[in-house]
Order: sequence, then C-alpha cells, then structure tokens
Amino acid sequence: MNKQSIETKKMDFSLNLDADLIKGQSFPLTITLKSTTAITMAIPIITFSNLKNIVTLNRDIALTFDENKLSATITVRLSVNSKIPPGDKIIFTVSTNVPGFEPVSFQCTPKDIDPETLILTVDNKYLDLPSTPPTATGGPCPAKPGSTYCTKVHTVIKGSDHQPLSGVPVLITDNVAGNLNKFLIFDSTSNQVVTPTIDKGVDKLYINSDSSGNVAFYLYS
Repeated sequence: MNKQSIETKKMDFSLNLDADLIKGQSFPLTITLKSTTAITMAIPIITFSNLKNIVTLNRDIALTFDENKLSATITVRLSVNSKIPPGDKIIFTVSTNVPGFEPVSFQCTPKDIDPETLILTVDNKYLDLPSTPPTATGGPCPAKPGSTYCTKVHTVIKGSDHQPLSGVPVLITDNVAGNLNKFLIFDSTSNQVVTPTIDKGVDKLYINSDSSGNVAFYLYS
C-alpha cells in the first residue's frame, strides 16, 4: 500500500509572536509561506489587519516565489508607535490569500530601552588572516593564540527597568558601506550565515535578542 504524503503549509516570520518591541522602533519583518506542494496562487498576497500601536505602509503586499514555488517571501517594514498607553500591547494579524494557510496573530510588549545596553562588546579587536576560508561548520571562535581570525560581538539588551528584553530586532550598522561585507558573519550558534544589506550607503543587519536579552554574532576575517 502506498503511503500518501501529507501536505503541510506553514507561515514563518523573522519575529517572535510575543516579542518585546521598542517604542518608536522601525524594523523589517520577513514573512515566508512554506508548502510541501507547489503554491498555485498566481499572485500570493499577505494582508495585515487588526493593527494596534503599530503601522505598515501597505496592508496588502505581494510575495515573491522561489524557483520551485514551494515558498514565497516578502520583507516589509513595520513601525511601532512612540506613545503607547501603559498596559497596552502591540497587536497585528497576518493572513494570506493562499488556501491552506491560517492567519497568525502577534501580541508583542512595548518597552523603553536602556541605551547603554546597545553598546557592543568585541572580544577580539584585531583579527589574523585565516589559512583557509571560514565555513559554516567551523564552530565557535578558537581561543588559542595565532588563531584569532574570528571574534564574538555581543551585548545584553535591557529595558529602562534593567530587565532583559526578549526577541527584539536589534539594528547593527556600519557607516562605511561594504565594511561588514568584508567579513563572513554567523549568528550566535555559529552555524547560520547572516548577510548584511546596504541602505543609503550604510551597512545594516538585524539580530534578534534571545529570551535572556542576549544579542550575539561572529565575525570571521
């Protein structure tokens, strides 16, 4: 007897559904529709609804297919209101016109940030040139002398109450365009490559804080 494959459809986001968000913050949200079978909708669209204390320029936005039409992706910019009443949440729902995908609702917590916690610590300020190109399976930076071809960059993001902030999209910038692209950048697990973008002559990348407020990434020379 042949086993019929089970079709699965999932909507993925670059933001936790219950993330802490900074009042007045603007950030990109990447939305990906994933399916085990080809998406047949000619123009897949995502729609924002039930917005509270957050805004987006467009409520209905078309996504871009991958080569096999097994996924479709879009990145949109959201802006959190700067003045939010005490006790209020940041709320919005994302849905799509593609059948089989359920709407997803976000309920995030507005926070004021301690600006001192935005200062990044760079463990190794001087990097050697590696003898071989870095790879995604290379593991954490070695501590032995002569192998300082990578460094951990990190901080702990906290609110004005000095408590860690969870799931906050943190913007990392370099004012000299192309500088960040001189490095190979990995996330905190040292397994996933992070690719910077250039916007108006400024290198940018976003790293989400973890549940303990940690923001960390690795630079490989």
